[in-house]
Amino acid sequence: MDHYIADDTICAISTPTGTGGIAVIRVSGPNAIGIVDSVWKGCKLDSVKSHTAHLGEIIDGDNPEEPIDQCVATVFRSPNSYTGEDVVEISVHGSRWIQRESIALLMRAGCRMAQPGEYTRRAVMNGRMDLAQAEGVADIIASSMEIPAGEAEQKQLLRGLMNVRLPRKISREFLKVQDQYLQAETAAKGITELKDLNPVSEGIYLWQGDITTLRCDAIVNAANSGMTGCYVPNHRCIDNCIHTFSGIQLRMDCAEMMRQQGHEEETGKARITKAYNLPCKYILHTVGSIIRGPLTEADCGLLASCYRSCLELAAENH
Repeated sequence: MDHYIADDTICAISTPTGTGGIAVIRVSGPNAIGIVDSVWKGCKLDSVKSHTAHLGEIIDGDNPEEPIDQCVATVFRSPNSYTGEDVVEISVHGSRWIQRESIALLMRAGCRMAQPGEYTRRAVMNGRMDLAQAEGVADIIASSMEIPAGEAEQKQLLRGLMNVRLPRKISREFLKVQDQYLQAETAAKGITELKDLNPVSEGIYLWQGDITTLRCDAIVNAANSGMTGCYVPNHRCIDNCIHTFSGIQLRMDCAEMMRQQGHEEETGKARITKAYNLPCKYILHTVGSIIRGPLTEADCGLLASCYRSCLELAAENH
């Protein structure tokens, strides 16, 4: 990658090339917030919380009375962003002139243009994803260029796109179609009813199967500390499966929960959300410890805390 400097602050259009209703400009790096502030008329972005969106205007300092565009800036503070750096995503109107002028202002203010794949490269370097995940992102971007003819391949593509979608608002029409599709898919797999299982003891069942088919009050999700699910396209972890078949509403709920919380979820705690299109009513999300090296008493204590937190949260919401 030519002239690659990890400490640079970079910018680029992150939406597809061309003219559309909205274009998103992503700015990432140590000076991302300050640079955007320098071309921004509105609240001081340097003082706002992470994962918050703010209405304002992109302005040219040489002609501040004539703004380039009225837009929305969303701030993601390090390390809780796609790249692990401070990130600002500016949603501007989609005309080519607005996109071009906005990028030019940012570059004059201290950004350089991002190289192809540089955002994902930075995510890998900063520990936000591993190489396998980065390859998955590249695969889903490439595969989205053409919709496959086969039904199975179309379903795989849809799941992958849902997996990488950021938690943003979407139309009711889409959600209606999505909900009908996911509920039909789950019904086709077959719903697992509690009455059909045999208890090994009073109130205790031993069962192995697809947790997304289980009709009960709540299931437990092995979440990550970001709480918004697995972003690796078509990954088979439980976090990915639960988010996929619940629907994109779950990621939006979790993102809002994290925005209000203001920090990553602690290991051993538990949070509760709706289950949306799953047969169960609720999902209990808990973050387990990551084991590196020999198992320690502290690791065991954190795992036990996950179980206790889920049981206590279930009892509180009974």
